[in-house]
Amino acid sequence: FYLMQWVQKKLSPDALPANWFAIIAYSAGLIYLVEIIIWLLPELFVFKILIAYTGVLVWFGIKSVTTDQTRQIIYCTLITLLLISLPILLTNLFYGMVRFQ
Repeated sequence: FYLMQWVQKKLSPDALPANWFAIIAYSAGLIYLVEIIIWLLPELFVFKILIAYTGVLVWFGIKSVTTDQTRQIIYCTLITLLLISLPILLTNLFYGMVRFQ
């Protein structure tokens, strides 16, 4: 959320502030919901394909932010990559810190 506010200020300093929290929260909610379902029922790992739908949610959210097609693509790509990669990175980072006995 803060990163996207910073990126918007760098790319278009004269633009109106966007509701980045809503865009990020709705898109990330799908990712976490799928992860919880897979954690509870590992047999349903095929639902991981639904994470790709995050890009569609972000794309429709970005339409309210800017009308410039180039900026829409940049924002959508950046947000989608961050939303998909950060949970994986954090899980791998903190999983090594916890010792299960």
